[in-house]
Amino acid sequence: MPLPTQFSPSRSAESVLNLYTHYLHTHPLLVKAITVALISGSSEIISSSIVKVLSYRAKKTPSRWSKVTISKDKVAKLAAYGFFVAGPLLHYILALVARLAPATSRFRKLRLYFAALLLTPLLDVAHIVTMSLVAGARQPQQVRATLERGVLPAVNVTAPWFPAIIVIASSLGISVDGWTVLCASVAGSIGVIAGVVSKSRR
Repeated sequence: MPLPTQFSPSRSAESVLNLYTHYLHTHPLLVKAITVALISGSSEIISSSIVKVLSYRAKKTPSRWSKVTISKDKVAKLAAYGFFVAGPLLHYILALVARLAPATSRFRKLRLYFAALLLTPLLDVAHIVTMSLVAGARQPQQVRATLERGVLPAVNVTAPWFPAIIVIASSLGISVDGWTVLCASVAGSIGVIAGVVSKSRR
């Protein structure tokens, strides 16, 4: 017997999406911070789970769960980073990118690309500083040394895809509020891949 329309999974998913979109536009900063926190924290859980399954299938360990454990501490720290740093920073940076390239401007896509490219290092610096503090750096010299080692490699990774995502999102008609969710999702996917690679090498 088919479910009534009002109880169908597709209708429920649509309702949840509509509710999320509503609050994304009415409370953008809070919703973006929560979204980025969930994506950041879940990237650690997903990468650890993938490595567990790969280890089990490769028969490298006698137990499916003995190779890698999910670090609750790291999940919490990544979620806190997403909520307090990455989410708000993406919110304001992408708003600035949109302001530098208004919808009525000529060559808007080109402006969007270069504005995003110009502001990308801010995200990388914030990420590196936060992660160094999480890792235990307490002296300014320690943070500075981490920045000197990490900024250039981080920019080399983010510079190609971050501006491109903004241009693609704009071309698809995605609102400025939606850019944060898209960027965080891509960053989370990269984090999962990086986590799988690093955990597999241990």
